[in-house]
Amino acid sequence: MRFSSGSKEPVSQVGAPPVFQESPSQVSFPGSPGFPHFGHNRWVCWGVTHTGADYQDLYVEQFKPGDPSHYLHKNEWTRAKIQTETIKIRGEKDVSIQVFTTLHGPVISGDPDSGAALSFKYTQTNGPNRSADCLLAMLFAKSTLDLDRAMEQWIDPANNFLFADTHGNIGYLTRGKLPIRSKANAWLPVPGWTGEHEWIGSVGFEEMPRTHNPSEGYIVTANQKPVDSNYPYYIGLDHSPEFRARRITNRLSQLNKATIEDMESIHSDRVSIPAQHYIRWLQEFNPSNDLEREALCIVLNWDGNMLPDSVAATIYSAFRNREGNT
Repeated sequence: MRFSSGSKEPVSQVGAPPVFQESPSQVSFPGSPGFPHFGHNRWVCWGVTHTGADYQDLYVEQFKPGDPSHYLHKNEWTRAKIQTETIKIRGEKDVSIQVFTTLHGPVISGDPDSGAALSFKYTQTNGPNRSADCLLAMLFAKSTLDLDRAMEQWIDPANNFLFADTHGNIGYLTRGKLPIRSKANAWLPVPGWTGEHEWIGSVGFEEMPRTHNPSEGYIVTANQKPVDSNYPYYIGLDHSPEFRARRITNRLSQLNKATIEDMESIHSDRVSIPAQHYIRWLQEFNPSNDLEREALCIVLNWDGNMLPDSVAATIYSAFRNREGNT
């Protein structure tokens, strides 16, 4: 799922002045007007799932003993930015706090007076944030390639961004800013004083995972890792297992021409691939009493469909919960 491209129709220039030929529409998160979680205009539609990308780091900072206004970086004492913030509390006196900021970001835990603290680096606050500039271009994009290019300034959140247009094109883009840094940053807070764990830029927009008009005729994303091991950049560690995407792919591959009813069935599918694996493993299980034999019989005759009134699904879920607590 990477760098193939193709378009069936000429595309417009994203930077051209918008022409208000038809009112665009979109759906927003409550309380966040304009956030394009899924929506459409006259020519294109889009939707997103969560990428699980890692673009936040914690740094352990060493502050100068007796002078917390300085912290150590590459063997030099560097002056921290210190500002006073006021927290207003209803019915109580205002509370003033000092916020220390290093080159990595604000201190969020620990006490610089003690000599050590954690600072927080985040793409959203690491420089100008122009994500909102993408919204107008989205609303007036005329093709999938227009919509792809409109996302160049998008920073956060990182999304699996899927889109289609009225020309019959479909596309996928991992949108958002992904920092380039050492693999150690992926696991635990890293030393902030050595200079070995700095961000060295971000993945170029043209190098972000993307595809247009794949040969199979569909694109599947269900929060699984969006790239294979050949992708040269680190995206994250906390992706969802791939079995949901595999189930959707299996359903789609059986279709010749998808109908609304087909897609409704796929979206409401509750068959669990892990449950089907457990059913096969349980065929080797020897029950020790009548209750276990009855439960085993119910599960072995089950297709893995997680229907809300399914006794087998309840037994399976209880089994998995018990397994996770042992």
